[in-house]
Amino acid sequence: MKRHITTSLKSVLTKLNSTRKGTFMTVMQIGLIASLPLAFMMGNVYWWLAAIGMYILYAGIGTVVTMHRLLSHRVFKAPKWLYYGGTFFATVGSLLTPLEWVHQHVDHHRFADQPEDPHSPVQLGWKAAFFTYHGQGTGTRAAGRLSRDPYMRVLHKYFYPILALYVTALLLVSVKAFIFLWAVPCLMALWGQILIVFAHDENGATNSGFVLRMITFGENRHVRHHEDPRDISQDGPALWFINLVRTDK
Repeated sequence: MKRHITTSLKSVLTKLNSTRKGTFMTVMQIGLIASLPLAFMMGNVYWWLAAIGMYILYAGIGTVVTMHRLLSHRVFKAPKWLYYGGTFFATVGSLLTPLEWVHQHVDHHRFADQPEDPHSPVQLGWKAAFFTYHGQGTGTRAAGRLSRDPYMRVLHKYFYPILALYVTALLLVSVKAFIFLWAVPCLMALWGQILIVFAHDENGATNSGFVLRMITFGENRHVRHHEDPRDISQDGPALWFINLVRTDK
């Protein structure tokens, strides 16, 4: 059974055209810019605060805490509501499924800034700014661990219908809900990931300052992270949240 699931996952990820999925994400990171003029015309302070809150949910709790620290590096144990909720919001807000994210991130660490790195700016140059040029990676073993969970398989297999239902539900609430609860924070989350992608130079991972630390929820300490991916002692906002919810204190 275990071998069948891993083989099936490998087949799914092999058939998954990373350029097509990357192109979809690039369409989102460029196309959603069109939501900004509407946001400035229609929004007030409360809607902008809501957008910031959803950005924290999508990028901070979803991608950084859940996808990165929990699922990829397994640095803490989490309650089920975070395990399932965090992966859902990371998926619909930053647009990679947990299997895709972990699959890719394993290779980013394994082959940092080498030709096999899925999104190295050292290798790709300016192209690293657009997801369409990012590789999918080959971290099948790590993703296979997650694939044993039916919930993770459903998020992966039915990504587009799930996203469509989520976005449609927000549109049915109101256009403002669509703009401020998804379009703008999703746009912020996508470009936030690109900021971290470019935290590399010809010498390897690089660090950045306090502002990027707050925007990326502690992902600015990139040198330390590549030296020891399980060390979260300087993760700032992400660490505060992890210490609040972790079940292995």
